[in-house]
Amino acid sequence: MKKCLHLILPVTCISLLLTTSCKKDHTEQPPPPVTATFSMKDTLIIESKYATQFPDIYNKYNGKTYTVNSDNLKLYVLEKINDDVVFYFEDLSSGIQKPSFHITIKDTDFSSLLPEYNLADTAHVEVSCYQQFTDTTKAYRTNEKVKSGTLKISYNNKYKTASGAIINLSTPIDFYVPDDPQPNRILPGVLILEGGSTRTVSLKFDSVRSDDL
Repeated sequence: MKKCLHLILPVTCISLLLTTSCKKDHTEQPPPPVTATFSMKDTLIIESKYATQFPDIYNKYNGKTYTVNSDNLKLYVLEKINDDVVFYFEDLSSGIQKPSFHITIKDTDFSSLLPEYNLADTAHVEVSCYQQFTDTTKAYRTNEKVKSGTLKISYNNKYKTASGAIINLSTPIDFYVPDDPQPNRILPGVLILEGGSTRTVSLKFDSVRSDDL
């Protein structure tokens, strides 16, 4: 009887080890954390012909810059029911003076996104830019006339997330954030815009959560 016990016990141990090693971990892995870095620079230009006609405006605004560098952002990406993909981001680091951007990729869905888009291609992309001022009023343009810029985007179907970059999105501006709003900004705004003043934005984003709309 003792001999039988010596034979059976090792087999039982091997069986338990095999059963344990074959179990699979069915725990669903969470998506990677959302990360993003944002940079923005406004460059103001007043044409030199206005230096004598409007010296106060020329001296106050020409050559001025306004910059923001941030990783404190609100981001989301949506697939709309009418086959558009919408990407939105807003900087939260500047307090009330926050800029935000709304990019619509027309007639597509997550499964058919191209890896790269020309943001100046208004036939396929619509860009809207917003800037909030200290009194909560906003400067904005829909169907923004983009001077240049590239969107790179990829979609991870497993995690339902989007990653990519916006490279040198350049748009016209007619304001200077530290000095707005002001009671009489119409003429300065006209001259700032006429001079070719620009806002240039770059963004790198990873694992932005998606949803349906």
